[in-house]
Amino acid sequence: VDGPSDIPLLLHGLKYEKKDTVSYLNEGNSEKLFAKTLRGVLKDYLPPSLARETFLEITRLEQQIYCWENRGPRVMELLTTPDKILSGRPSVIVLSEYDVHYEIADYNRDKRKGGDETFKKSMKDRGYDGIYFVKPGGGSGMAVWWDRDIFSWNL
Repeated sequence: VDGPSDIPLLLHGLKYEKKDTVSYLNEGNSEKLFAKTLRGVLKDYLPPSLARETFLEITRLEQQIYCWENRGPRVMELLTTPDKILSGRPSVIVLSEYDVHYEIADYNRDKRKGGDETFKKSMKDRGYDGIYFVKPGGGSGMAVWWDRDIFSWNL
């Protein structure tokens, strides 16, 4: 974090203090807490050139591995694939800090079939119905998905 403009607006309550340091209020007692960014922590514990090299590599890997286009299909597979311990697939799936309802990815991992679709559509295609609760002010929220062969929503 080099300045206040580096903090996304969705991160309510996070305030720029100085380079690589932010603050926020403890919800329990309103105490002001400070946190260093990853880059700041690396600078504190590694020689400057190694800290920079490590930060750049972590950033590169994060963009490659954790971007939703790559992570989304893995998450979908973990959520909906039958599990040996459960002796089947989950009947109910609850996701907190959920913000991918309309995110497009190849959840079926089949580019040949033009598999890009929303998370919502992919869950429905897998036999789940659900509801999405957005936090006040937008951003992430909570989603509850249920196996439509077991449960139904009657209003």
